[in-house]
Amino acid sequence: MALKFLACTIRPLKPSFADLILELWCEFEAGETRTSQLVRQIDKLECIDQAIIYEERSGVNLGNFMALEEQITLPELKSWKKIRLQDYENLKSRKKAPITVVFVSGGPGVGKGTQCARVAKEFDFCHISVGDLLREEAKSPTSPYRDFIPESIQKSICDRNSTISLDCSEEEMRRRLERRAESSERIDDNPDTVLKRLKTFKENNAPVIEHLEKRESVYQVDCSRSIDEVYSSVRSSIRHILQKK
Repeated sequence: MALKFLACTIRPLKPSFADLILELWCEFEAGETRTSQLVRQIDKLECIDQAIIYEERSGVNLGNFMALEEQITLPELKSWKKIRLQDYENLKSRKKAPITVVFVSGGPGVGKGTQCARVAKEFDFCHISVGDLLREEAKSPTSPYRDFIPESIQKSICDRNSTISLDCSEEEMRRRLERRAESSERIDDNPDTVLKRLKTFKENNAPVIEHLEKRESVYQVDCSRSIDEVYSSVRSSIRHILQKK
């Protein structure tokens, strides 16, 4: 219908081109020429491709679209079809595989980002920093949340498979934050906010850890030591978590 509408629209200006569009459409609908068969089968391949993309993004099972592969028979498309069907098999395998999620808790300045980056590199984990994502959003001049985010970064309670809690004294956290603030452009590294963050963390961290301990294993790590010493403990915790899965 879209092509027929297009033909009707351009006919007053280009009648011959309008006729050509209708001829091509009739050829496609009949499906008797090799060109029309190729186009029709490419359309089926595109349906498979879009189904795989959408299922990966949404999690909705669209496996019924894979049945279209029986209608893709031309040799020109065999390799493309094989690749996309293998991609779908890989997607199904990933969905079935158990996912290990580790929640890293700790006060401001304890080194969560540093330790998580090293864990992600060594164990091929995907590191998602909620704080970094919120700060990036807050920097965007077009974000409708940019004024709300700085006021709302206060506390977080999250249930995960396992938790690593990075601990050090409030005095050590304050010292690290003050040192970082000298060169940092973070919106939450100014002196007033540092004091508020430490107060908020002190008031809310204990209940969060207590809540998590009732649901999962919590690994306590003393992070008042050097980065390498802390990572040695974090690495041991990660290995223990992976052995449990």
